[in-house]
Amino acid sequence: MFRNAPEMWTARQMVESGELGEVETINVYGAGGKQMSGQGCQQFAEAFMFAGDSEIAWVVGAVDGEPGDSELGTIDEWSDHDQGLAFGFVQFKNGITVHLHKYVGTKEGVEVLGTKGALFISQKRIGKVWHKDGSDLKRVGSLFPFPDPGDAALKRNYDDEGWEVQSTRLIQSVNAFIDSVDSGAPVKCSGADLHKALELAISLRESHRCGTTRVSLPLEDWELKIIHSGRRRIGRRALTGTEAFIASVKVLKWGE
Repeated sequence: MFRNAPEMWTARQMVESGELGEVETINVYGAGGKQMSGQGCQQFAEAFMFAGDSEIAWVVGAVDGEPGDSELGTIDEWSDHDQGLAFGFVQFKNGITVHLHKYVGTKEGVEVLGTKGALFISQKRIGKVWHKDGSDLKRVGSLFPFPDPGDAALKRNYDDEGWEVQSTRLIQSVNAFIDSVDSGAPVKCSGADLHKALELAISLRESHRCGTTRVSLPLEDWELKIIHSGRRRIGRRALTGTEAFIASVKVLKWGE
């Protein structure tokens, strides 16, 4: 999870210190791609950080009818299989609002707009900061080293001791978990964080089903669900095509 990246928490501290002024709104671009409960849960949880991880009051949204599993074909809003986002609006109880934008392939990440500046951060290790300069915004820095030192290591495949080289994000996630165990501090990305993100995905689809109306959280109907991609359940690199969907169905049966 990208929430485990130290740079994410540097960005949050920057926001909470007031460097960008009072947060007016947050934009999430490419919210989930074709999977609201897959990649979407990650981006939703990242946006929560800059809203102070406040509880959600209500949402309005719509889905675009495109499933996470391509074998299912085009599905309608009544299908429980994962779908892409068309648009969404999230109202947090602390007053901060979040606008969720459909995936278009040209911009992905979280944008924080404050009264004194702005921040854009993404899983592609882009972290740009602007301060307000009169009526304009002046770029003042970047949160990530460029190029990513992990990229060069990955090209080697194995390190000097013969261990397979892992991505920067995976290493940071493992380190975050170990730090939490050693220090007793809360984890940077908890099960509760992702529970809230999954509930948001279900709520956005429920808003669509109810005629794009406001849905209050927490959800009252605990029977609502999203069946996400088999590649997410089993491992998208290990399974492809029909095998992934069959495996997903088997997991559902085992879960029952």
